[in-house]
Amino acid sequence: MPEQQPPQIRVIRRRTEGFSGDRLRALKTADEAAPAVHLKPERLRHYADANLCPHYRMDGEPLFDVAEVAEWAARNLLHHLDGTRDMRLTILGSFPPPHVADLPHELRLLAKTIREIPTEFAPGVYFLCHAGAVVYVGQSTKPMQRVIQHQLAGKTFDAVYFLACPEDELDWLESSFIHALQPPLNGRDPTGEMVAPIPRHRLKDRT
Repeated sequence: MPEQQPPQIRVIRRRTEGFSGDRLRALKTADEAAPAVHLKPERLRHYADANLCPHYRMDGEPLFDVAEVAEWAARNLLHHLDGTRDMRLTILGSFPPPHVADLPHELRLLAKTIREIPTEFAPGVYFLCHAGAVVYVGQSTKPMQRVIQHQLAGKTFDAVYFLACPEDELDWLESSFIHALQPPLNGRDPTGEMVAPIPRHRLKDRT
């Protein structure tokens, strides 16, 4: 019977040649490094555990060179948005308005400012539509991600439109549309009133 060979162990050489004690002490934990690159510590750990961002391991724990992570984040995570001159409704990007005839009749007055949902990098109110009618109104700082969640939850819709606005205006804008449009997939409370971040009677205080 042939002699059993010991298992082969592959040693991965890490990029630590030339490290000094001072360089090692300069490495930061996720809690220390994350604020310097405008990330949450748990997000930075996620990128490290997925082997997406540059990092080092000391006894299994990720450590970070802030300059390396900042360069990586700027190259892979940073996006520039041009913004708009109109501070009332911040429309993202240069997507042309949809044709008026394609819009649900409830949204046709917004034809010059509403867009088909473009990307996740802007807060706004979105409208799920089906067969030419608005069936749900929601808000999100990452609208594309939220729409995918609605698909997975089984909501039926065949078009999505998007009205971007400053984040601190989301509750007011979403609530205004929910109360005005009464979309059937939005919930109602036991009294029959539409559920929205701001009740109908409080919206009058704003106007």
